[in-house]
Amino acid sequence: MLPPSYASFMFDQIRTGSQVVRIYNDGLTGLLYDQGDEEALREAAPSVLYGVGADLFDDEPTMSALREGRLLVYGMHEDNGIDMEVIVGAPLTAEELAGGEWLQAGPGHVHVPSGQLCIHSYNSLPIGDFEPPMDDPGGLVTLPPGRYHARLYRKEVPTLSEEASEAITADEWGRISEEAITDVLVLTPFAAGDAVPDVHNVLFGDCIDFEAENADA
Repeated sequence: MLPPSYASFMFDQIRTGSQVVRIYNDGLTGLLYDQGDEEALREAAPSVLYGVGADLFDDEPTMSALREGRLLVYGMHEDNGIDMEVIVGAPLTAEELAGGEWLQAGPGHVHVPSGQLCIHSYNSLPIGDFEPPMDDPGGLVTLPPGRYHARLYRKEVPTLSEEASEAITADEWGRISEEAITDVLVLTPFAAGDAVPDVHNVLFGDCIDFEAENADA
């Protein structure tokens, strides 16, 4: 059976009231934007809607949307599904992080004036190469309208001993694949007077060939 500490780290939500989204994905990229801005993004056609790579540095519609917080993009270390807990509030505390090992990226930022935050993989993205309806609708998170600082916390999957691995049943391995929460996105509302940060707004960019030091600030 699954060790209790492993199960708690991989399956439990960090905070009460958070929202979990699960999106089909066979690539390495997540994209977030305000639902009310979808048509404007379609018309602007930033190249990131069609794929990622070094050529993003030369695409002004992409860089403008990222810097303005109209797009937040992040890379994934593996081409698994997007299984993300979304939290509105303060960054994770030391106590919340104590359950396991984490990778962290950010802060980035995202502007959500409609209060409806879209989260997509390229498989679900309804703008860019494909037109709706999509086989997967992606994720939609409702939150108070406004601007948010964004931090992405990624779980380092615990290494199990050979004995522990052999004790896990086929059904439990299936549960790991279907129910584990691998990323935690924390959106912290801008405080009064906060300026829009001058950042590239690509989190874990090394996973998708986006190297911020090669782009103009």
